[in-house]
Amino acid sequence: MAKKQKKGASNKPTKKARRVVRDDIGILSSIPFTGALKTAFEDGLKATLKPANIKQSLGYDAQALDNAVLVLNANVNLIVTAGGLITAERAEQVGTKPFISLVGDSDTLTGNNFKGAVDLQSFKLNPGRINGQTQFQIRIDQIGLLSNQNSAMTPTEQSQWPNQANPNPTNVVTVDIDSTTTAQNLTTIYQAAFVDFANKSMLAVIISADPWFLKTADVLVPIADTWANADNVRRICYPLFDFEKQVRSAHGHRHTLHGATLETEYKRLGAKAKRVSAHPNDPWTNELAEQKTQHVPKH
Repeated sequence: MAKKQKKGASNKPTKKARRVVRDDIGILSSIPFTGALKTAFEDGLKATLKPANIKQSLGYDAQALDNAVLVLNANVNLIVTAGGLITAERAEQVGTKPFISLVGDSDTLTGNNFKGAVDLQSFKLNPGRINGQTQFQIRIDQIGLLSNQNSAMTPTEQSQWPNQANPNPTNVVTVDIDSTTTAQNLTTIYQAAFVDFANKSMLAVIISADPWFLKTADVLVPIADTWANADNVRRICYPLFDFEKQVRSAHGHRHTLHGATLETEYKRLGAKAKRVSAHPNDPWTNELAEQKTQHVPKH
């Protein structure tokens, strides 16, 4: 027998408590800070950001980034950077406020205002990505790297390819993409890059973790998948699990996902912003992103 509802009780769903709006925290991002990533950050922060303090989709234009930092200097107490190392570098060089970052490598960030990072270890994971491809009977000298010349980490990543002991950037193909690259040009650029990999007799390509490769994944992944499916051996390795949606849409059959999931790390970044803003004088730390690997098919 069903229990009687108590007088005054309601079957209506309980409303979630409204979150406070944090107007003391600003965002500096080369790529869009919207959708699931913004939601994940605010979930970690347990607050909502003031829209005017979100400076996003600025690309790699140093002047545009510097102008945004100057605005944030005047309006917030903590700057959070995302979308590549260059945003952290501009916050460090131009900013006057404490800042934290989501970056692929935090080793070079040492300024007084730097309060720690969520470190994706982007190119430091390349040895593991390379090793994963060798398990499919592909030699190291048959593995290439797709790199973006506009990324701040590119010189270091290329100088350590395929490893620090024996650097050999011969199998690196470098493209030029940023916020000004049109969709039509993207297609041409990516198609030419994979023709280059074919001419170099590469059997596997590792995509660098530059943010613009993920931003343009709807164009990149189908072209990469077409290249991989041209024979029964070629493989693609993507540096983040966030490529999985596009890989599934392209029906990729031979690929590896090796790296972090950005939604998870943006939430971690939001939680870090909450802690640092509450205790700005505490010693800072870097947090390493959670890494996973998935091969299709399994070796």
